[in-house]
Amino acid sequence: MPDEGVHGLKLVLAGDRSEAAWTPHGYIHPELRLGFSFENRGDRPLKLDLNQLAEKGRLRLDLSFDGERIESTPRMDRIPSAVPATAERVRTIDPGGSLEWTRDMYGHVFTLPEFGAQVFLFEKPGTYRIRAIYTKERVNPQNAFEAGCWVGSVVSNEITLEVSPDGGW
Repeated sequence: MPDEGVHGLKLVLAGDRSEAAWTPHGYIHPELRLGFSFENRGDRPLKLDLNQLAEKGRLRLDLSFDGERIESTPRMDRIPSAVPATAERVRTIDPGGSLEWTRDMYGHVFTLPEFGAQVFLFEKPGTYRIRAIYTKERVNPQNAFEAGCWVGSVVSNEITLEVSPDGGW
């Protein structure tokens, strides 16, 4: 039986590499390009709210090393504001369809639209496990664009990144 996801939504994470080099400053290089695929596994169109992904923590990464979760430091390059969802930020995915996009992790910073980021320190070489989590807690009833949007929390598959000592990659 195929994976139906959560309320019809499946999140698939992919990386453009499985290896990187480590620096004593806690950075990795070269940058890691992450691909996100939001897949509609249901039998009807699915509306997805991509508004304020960073400011509201809607899309975030979860990293672990040796079974221990690595805490990230959120960084906002501007003060979060209550920006309502608009037509261009709410996407409809047809049954069997998907929405694809990529973001880069430079050194130790995972950036998102709206000037936000998660900052991770890669404290030592080794194997890091990465997942993505997308969450939409509720729909604003006063915003017509949000009406009928998918609500819930979905966790992607896990990818691994082997980080070797500087110069070893």
